[in-house]
Amino acid sequence: MKCKLFLITVFLWAQPVLAFGPLGHEVIAGLAENWLQPEARTMLTELLPNETLAEASTWADRMRGHPSTFWQETASPYHYVTLPRGDYQLEKAPDKGDAVTALHEFRRVLEDAKRSRARRQLALRFSIHIVGDLHNPVHVGNGRDRGGNQVEIRFMGKHSNLHRLWDSGLLYQRGWSKQQWLQHLAQGITRAQRRAWSSVDPITWVHESRDLRPLVYSHTRTISKAYVDKAVPVLDQRLRQAGVRTADYLNLLARHYSPHR
Repeated sequence: MKCKLFLITVFLWAQPVLAFGPLGHEVIAGLAENWLQPEARTMLTELLPNETLAEASTWADRMRGHPSTFWQETASPYHYVTLPRGDYQLEKAPDKGDAVTALHEFRRVLEDAKRSRARRQLALRFSIHIVGDLHNPVHVGNGRDRGGNQVEIRFMGKHSNLHRLWDSGLLYQRGWSKQQWLQHLAQGITRAQRRAWSSVDPITWVHESRDLRPLVYSHTRTISKAYVDKAVPVLDQRLRQAGVRTADYLNLLARHYSPHR
């Protein structure tokens, strides 16, 4: 048991600073599989025939090390939104774009059958990823600390930062497998919640994440058990909501998708 806990801890602190980490995105994708409509499955099969939804969900993070200008400069802002105060307004989005403007652009790409297959594959994979990103509270930044990256903390006796805590720390500290996570989260979604959470508006997701800041930032430098006890149920709900909305968003994209010519 001590060996297992040691390996989990090493794995946890070795995780890169990515949205929800690969486990979180794969769990969201696994939940979304339950509510995909036939048209969405057809779109996924046509564009990503040899790729699971879970694999597609982590692709945008795996590509962040690519040396091209697109991945090192253009695509970097597509993983987050900066919202210092008030409500998000699309017309005031930064010139370089953000996660919301990226979703709008990728939707146009998927609706245009004249776009290249490679570009439409990128648009689909990145769209899946962004839905998960926007449900992570630290990916709706306050404009002061790089989404919590500059907020140093101690968690499980190790130095870390607030961003990493919400991306991977709270997930991996349980030591669960992907299947255990899927079983736990799926059992906690009622029909009423499924209906209440149904939303294809990314600005709604942004505002929900913004509204979680009082909890996210309610800590001392050392993350306490009391903090974790409050944060984990919120994390569970955001993963569940992201699963529901990933399916909803893919179903929406599929309704407007034009097969490649």
